[in-house]
Amino acid sequence: MKKLLCTTFAPALFVLLFSLGSCGKITPEKPINQAKERGHEVPYSTDFVFTPCEVSDTTGLFVDKITNKGASFTWSFSNEKANHTPLALKRGQWYHLEIVLRNASGSDINAQYITPEQAALHQFFFISRELKDEAKKTYNTIPSTITYKYAETLQLEGKRNPIGLEGAFYVHPDASPDHFFLNVVLVHVLPPSTKINRTTNSFYPFDQPARTMGTRDLELYIPIDLQ
Repeated sequence: MKKLLCTTFAPALFVLLFSLGSCGKITPEKPINQAKERGHEVPYSTDFVFTPCEVSDTTGLFVDKITNKGASFTWSFSNEKANHTPLALKRGQWYHLEIVLRNASGSDINAQYITPEQAALHQFFFISRELKDEAKKTYNTIPSTITYKYAETLQLEGKRNPIGLEGAFYVHPDASPDHFFLNVVLVHVLPPSTKINRTTNSFYPFDQPARTMGTRDLELYIPIDLQ
């Protein structure tokens, strides 16, 4: 009788161990290549809507209140047709800036960039540059002629999160030269990099994107004529 019990118990024990071993196996998730699988459409065209305004409660990178004080005007760019028309801006003036990203069908895709996942990976930067070599299309960075304050109120790691689709744009009263290029860059952060500078525990300034942050979903040069 003892022999029979041992014989029948062995196969059952094998099945149990096999089942436990199978259940314990975890298939690792395939890491997402953010450079290729970005999780959003890449802009085909972009509208920059400027409205003269007054601002208040500006602290650090952000603005809390924008009051429009004039008619809006738009500067647009598309992959199909570049825009070389200079944008006229007034020295000493604040502008409410709204950026509209569109796909090839002309649909607004801004919402794709402000989900919790994507908002943690994107930030607009605005760098003042002058043309160095027209034939080679190379540029020199010049002291910033503008200041940009982000208007978003989304949070990231307990901090107000700058994205840049909406904000307040200020042209310095002593801005020089009269003609320059505004290099607009939309950075897509590639983990393990983050939007937060771990050395300072703060976000990068509006005109200083870190080279190690990631790739770019958008980069263009807007010709500016100052008045």
